[in-house]
Formats: sequence, structure tokens, C-alpha cells
Amino acid sequence: MPRNVTFGAMSARGFGIYQPFGFVDGTIGLFVLGADVRTTNKYSFSNNAVTAGTSLTQEVHRGSGAGNKTLAIFSLGESASTVSNKYLFANDAVSVATSFLINDNNREIATGNATRGIFSMSSTRTNKYVYATDTVSNGGSLQQTKDNGTAAVGTETAAIFALGGSNRTAKYNYATDTAIFGGNLTGTMNEGSGAGNASVGIIAFESGGTNRYTHSVDTAVVGTSLTSDLDRASATGNSLIGVFGTKDAKTNIYTYSNNVVVSGTNFTIDFDHGAGVTNGIAGVTM
Repeated sequence: MPRNVTFGAMSARGFGIYQPFGFVDGTIGLFVLGADVRTTNKYSFSNNAVTAGTSLTQEVHRGSGAGNKTLAIFSLGESASTVSNKYLFANDAVSVATSFLINDNNREIATGNATRGIFSMSSTRTNKYVYATDTVSNGGSLQQTKDNGTAAVGTETAAIFALGGSNRTAKYNYATDTAIFGGNLTGTMNEGSGAGNASVGIIAFESGGTNRYTHSVDTAVVGTSLTSDLDRASATGNSLIGVFGTKDAKTNIYTYSNNVVVSGTNFTIDFDHGAGVTNGIAGVTM
């Protein structure tokens, strides 16, 4: 018999979502709240509980993050030069990790799979962080400058970067470290965020509008709008839902199967230029 997966007051059975026993998926989203603070919050996908995580070693501003079921790697952004932090989900331990090769004073963005994170840095350049060895190298270049803040989603084989200041996307192949143009969005991206699973990515615009990007055909259509604008927030999730930070410490939960958006639990402080990483997306990072 399949089990009923619940998200706080919402029942996944009501949304027609069933997962078999033994199904493994992410359980928490780890958010660095930005605005030149070190504060982290952990968002539980099962009951919408928000709890304090371990603070990072330095303040974050315009940073980004990627990870897998074991760890998260955060680039601390323009406030910390090339510094990175490693966050272990098992014990909430934080340590300084391998430095990036590039510093970016224009909001970074990142995504990845189970073995590596791709960090979009200055201009069209990227850095690749390999989790097993804590090594950083130059990745492939994107098609155009990402400009002032973008969003990223992806699968286990490729990342989709929304290129800020335009409606274009770049599709980054992890195996070859090369990028080509992906499908166009329906609007211009600026200061957005993204979350998704192996099939679709939900890309949110600063206004709170969204696009639903289907990876198999590289096309984007209009999705359900969030309840407020983003105000430079970030997002993460598991294979069923995305948790989007919105304005004034608020959150929204986006269910991928039916495009339903509901309000989530507030963070402990306002979200501003932070980053979000999950401890797993089935079929993508675990």
C-alpha cells in the first residue's frame, strides 16, 4: 500500500501524490537568510516547522548554495570574497570549505546534482565544486552574462540557469561542462529564484509570477503566482514541493503536481539576498 505523504495541514493524498514505502526524498530546506547576517533556518517539509540552524562563519550577501543529501556548500557572496562554507546536515556542523576561484559582486546562483555544484559567478563564468574531494575548478561558460540575480533548477544531468536581465536560459551539461541556450521564459528575469524536481523546475520572478519549465522538452509556460513578490529571496525543496522565500520573512509552498500555492511558515528574520539548499531531491541530488 502506498503511504500518504503530508505537509503540515496539507495532505499530499488530497493532491493525488502517492509515494511507495522506501521512497527516499529530502526532508529539510536549509536557508541562509542573507542581508549581511550569518543566520540559517531549517524548514521541515513534513510539518512546515522552522527552526534555527547553525550560523555560518561569515556574513552572506548575494551568496548562493548547492548540495546533496549529506552537505550544503555555500558561496558567501560579495561580503566574503571567495570564501565558502560547508554545512553538514547530520550534525549541523559548519566549517570553512575550499575557496572559489572567482568573487562576484552581482548576485550569484547555484545548483547541482549528487556529486557537484555549479556556481554561476562573475560575468559568464562558473565554478564547479566537487563534494567528495572539496575541489574547486573553473566550469564551462554560460551563454551570456547573468546580470542582476537569476534562478537555477535542474536534473541529475543538466542545470538550467535563468539569465537575469533577459528571458533567456542556459542549459549546463554536467558531464561535459558545456552550456547551450535552453528554452526561453515568458518574461524577463531579475532577482528571481527556483526550485524543482527531475521533471519540472518552478522559476519565480521578482514580482511573484512563476514559470513552469519542463526539462524533457526545454519549454516554459506560466505557472501559479506566489502570494507576494520575492524581495531578493531564494527557494529550495524536494521532489514534491518547493519552498519559496518571499517578502518580509514569509514563505510559499508550491506543489509541483497540481501547481497549488499556499502560505508556509515564516522564517525567524527577513530574507534578503540569501540562499537555499535541500538535503535531497529524489532523482536529482540523491
